[in-house]
Amino acid sequence: MTWLIVLALLYVLFLVALYLAQDRMIFKARPGQSTTPGDLGLDYSQETLTTADGERINAWFIPRGDSRYCLLFFHGNRDSLSEVADSLRQFHDIGLNVFAIDYRGYGLSSGRPGEQGLYQDAEAAWRHLVAEKGFPPQQIIVHGRSLGAAVAAYIASCHHPAAVILESTFTSMSEIVGRHYPFVPVRWMLRSSFPTSSRMNGITSPVLIVHSKGDEFIPFSHGQALFDAAPEPRALLEIGGQHYDGYKEGDRYIRGIADFLSSVLPATPA
Repeated sequence: MTWLIVLALLYVLFLVALYLAQDRMIFKARPGQSTTPGDLGLDYSQETLTTADGERINAWFIPRGDSRYCLLFFHGNRDSLSEVADSLRQFHDIGLNVFAIDYRGYGLSSGRPGEQGLYQDAEAAWRHLVAEKGFPPQQIIVHGRSLGAAVAAYIASCHHPAAVILESTFTSMSEIVGRHYPFVPVRWMLRSSFPTSSRMNGITSPVLIVHSKGDEFIPFSHGQALFDAAPEPRALLEIGGQHYDGYKEGDRYIRGIADFLSSVLPATPA
């Protein structure tokens, strides 16, 4: 009986430690900036946004003068702008202006990350594109990868962008954390919900779901479920690779995105 009590106490202590550490486990913020679009031969401007709660958010704008459209990109939980510079170049190369931010606590941005904070960062990016850059909603494409797709789904459900791209993401934070920690009462403990699938009801824009059947972290079934919940017009782009490198497939990945945008937007470069 004594050893059962000891095991129970150890389990409770483990749950307490997990509860206290969850933000650090979810938001693997990368500080600093090592690579910029300029290092890749692209013209760009580095800009600072101010959120509604006073945080200063670092952003990059990569102009493409011959395009009407701007892609607003939200990176994953273990990235920063420097880690996704190559991706941003891909989007620019298919004929899009590109705007991307580092969430609070990431890169050169101030603050500490959390679910509601990331939503405020995304709102600041949206406001900046519309009010300062002059892109109307019908010319903004919202794209998120992994955790960033949950942020993209939030923005797309609050506004009406031209199109939405959700890449390698989950139906909800509790579903994916529960998969990796089946012995933890996730729904009671988790402070971050990121309910991506429930956001689909509020999205009225064309949706592209991008996912790999080789994704070892977020199963393809999550992408399929999001596709099933998405409004029409919708498309599902199956890529290869694992969770963090599917976009590196090059032509299959980027041509799939370009073909989708060409099919749903007027005068989108192919």
